[in-house]
Parts: sequence; C-alpha cells; structure tokens
Amino acid sequence: MKKHLLSSIICLISIAGFSQIVVDRSDMPVIGNMVVNAQDDINTVTPGNGGLNQTWDFSNLVATSYDSSVFIPVQQAPNYQYYPQANMAGYTLGMQDGFAYGFYEDSGTDIGIAGMDIQAILMPGFYMNMHISYLTSAWFHLPYHYGDTHTSTYTEVGYAAMYNNGIQLDTSKTVTHVTSQITVDGSGTLIIPTGSFPVLRVMETQQWVDSSFTLNGNTWVFESATPRSNLAYSWFGKNYGLIGKIQIDEGRATGMSFFVSETVVSVKTPLVKNNISISPNPVGDELFLNTTAKIDKIEIYDLNGSLKMVVSNSLHINTAWLNAGCYILKAYCKDGIATEKFVKQ
Repeated sequence: MKKHLLSSIICLISIAGFSQIVVDRSDMPVIGNMVVNAQDDINTVTPGNGGLNQTWDFSNLVATSYDSSVFIPVQQAPNYQYYPQANMAGYTLGMQDGFAYGFYEDSGTDIGIAGMDIQAILMPGFYMNMHISYLTSAWFHLPYHYGDTHTSTYTEVGYAAMYNNGIQLDTSKTVTHVTSQITVDGSGTLIIPTGSFPVLRVMETQQWVDSSFTLNGNTWVFESATPRSNLAYSWFGKNYGLIGKIQIDEGRATGMSFFVSETVVSVKTPLVKNNISISPNPVGDELFLNTTAKIDKIEIYDLNGSLKMVVSNSLHINTAWLNAGCYILKAYCKDGIATEKFVKQ
C-alpha cells in the first residue's frame, strides 16, 4: 500500500512539474523588438481563479484600440539623461497627440522600470510634459515560478508642466511611495483572440501614498498626501513575455490589454542598420526598394501594428490600394530586419 501511495505521489509531482512553465528575462522584449497589443474597453471581465492547470478564456475580447511599442537603445530616447540607471527605452509608435517613452534597467536576468517621459498635446500650441523617475528601479522580479511571492518598496518622483506655445504656465511635483506585492498565483492556459498560450499568472497589489507639492518661488511646498491602492493581474508566457493584463476596480474590470502581433516578442531577430532606401516618399501607386542585400520578404504595417501586405521576391511594391497615411516597411534579410517609414498619399 505504501509503495503504491509513494508511486502515486511521485506521479502527481511529475505531472505538476511538466504542467508549469518558468518565465525569465529571455522571454521579455529586447532592443529591436516591436510589441503590438490591443485594448478591449467594452467587455467587463473578471480575472478568474488562481491555482494549477487553470484555463482563462478571454476569446470574446474585442480590439477597440491598438498600441505598438518599439524598444531602442536608451541614448536614442529624449531626456534619457534624467534616468541614469536605464539602459533600454521603449516608445509608443504612431502617437498623433504627443509621445510616450518608458525607460528600463536591464540587469541581464531581470528588468526594472526606471521612469517615463510623456508629452500630451491637448490642443494646437497647448501641451503638457510629464517626467516620472524612480529613485530605484521597480523590478519585475524575474524569473517567475508558480508560487513565487515578492514584496518591494520604491519611490516615484513626478514633475508635470503645462505649456502654451512654449511658455510654461504652471508646474507641479508628486512624490509617490509604493509598496508592491506580487504573487505568481496561477499556471495554465490563456485563451485570447490571437491564440492559446501556456502562461503563469501574476497578481500584483500596490499601496500608494501620493504627496503633492506646488512651487512657491524656488521652493517646493508640500500640499497633501493621498493614499490609494491598485490590483492587477498579468499573464506571462514563454517567448512572448506579457500576453494579457487586467486592472481591477472594485472586484471587476472593464477591458483588458492583450497580445496581438506575431512578429514581435516571440522573434528575437535584431534590427540591422538600414542599408536600404525607398522611393518615392511620399508614395503614390508604386514604391521601390533600393538595396544590395538579398531580401527574403517585405512586410508593410500600419501604425496600429496591423499587417497590410507581404511581398516576396520583388523590390517593387504596388501600393495603390493602401489608404492614405503612415506605414512601416520591414525588409527581412539574413542579417536581420531593416525598417523604413513611409507616407502613402
């Protein structure tokens, strides 16, 4: 009896071990990757249960908007000198009303958020700049194993300023003290409109205290401190990194962000220096690619990250049917990927 019981326990342990994955730094974006996600702002969703061998079915999600994030060397980002620990940056592609950059500290085994630099254009000539830096980076705490728990504290310092035609109107400062606890509370399969993925689920609870300051002459004067809390669930997969995320408000969430593009996170192909040129730009009905490299294929994306065209064995592209707007051309060769942006009239 004891022998059969021991065999059963070993079998169960083996099954549990094979059913779980480990997510580490190699599964997250690197410089040269472009990550395309969609956001569903319509459906009310719940995160489901934690535990082993779970299935989280969000196949009914509807993409109401898209965003594309491109990861670059930190020196290519504006204001990178304000984030000294950062060695990688990411920006949101195709923003029409400003820009948004994230700054990251990559240790080789983990990633930490070092800051954010944002400009929001509210109307012609009227805009707001925001700089948020972390005194110490907010780490992801990779690698993730089922059952892991981490608690950390960090401090954000944020500055915001309003401008009208380059003239500063006002400014404010916020110092936020954050206590974050993450628990890898689930393992199983995530189903979204773009596919099914083996994943780990990470639950993160955050307690924030925002201290607000106003500028009086050259001195920042404390105004008030406001506590708040946040709960989020994130699903991470091998080779894909972050695949889905829900922010929770009063036990429920309206909407969810989820992975879309097949050309980004799972492909660690480096970007190569552009040894190509395109003409004409802006383009009408025909686009020509000029290069001495052997091009395997050409892909054209809109700024939402949607694949619009694939061309093989030709450097001549018929663009007559593309709608007017901005597009990204990706040319694949043996050394990697070269990219060019063009405008269709």
